[in-house]
Amino acid sequence: MHGTCPLIDLPSRLVIVAYSDPVVKRYGYGPDSEYLECWLGIVGPSVTWMWKKLSRLAAEHEPDSVTVDTADLLMSIGLGEGQRRNSPGARTVTRMVSFDLAKRTGRDGSVLAVRRALPRLCEHQVRRLAPSARTYHDALAS
Repeated sequence: MHGTCPLIDLPSRLVIVAYSDPVVKRYGYGPDSEYLECWLGIVGPSVTWMWKKLSRLAAEHEPDSVTVDTADLLMSIGLGEGQRRNSPGARTVTRMVSFDLAKRTGRDGSVLAVRRALPRLCEHQVRRLAPSARTYHDALAS
């Protein structure tokens, strides 16, 4: 992981905004890119699905924000409706932040700035992929 981030209870509503990173936005990989499968092996399925859903929302509403019901969001990607710090949903948001796919802002962490695109995996991350995923990565990234 890029950094550690404390687990916190999720608020009942999340405000989603676009994470400003012009370089990654221009050269990165969007939520419909095949390259997302490469990230799947690094961040796992719940982060992959949440990022995909939230990056689309951020893109649709940029430069404005959109407010989502947290329980509905979590249930829509199969994580149940729990929002306590050790729930699958709270761990998923924390993991997104740890991998710099999103940033929490606001006093209570209710604003989530979500990347509109993913950067290319670094060499260390590529080495962690399964052999078949590494081959797939190399084919896409060349």
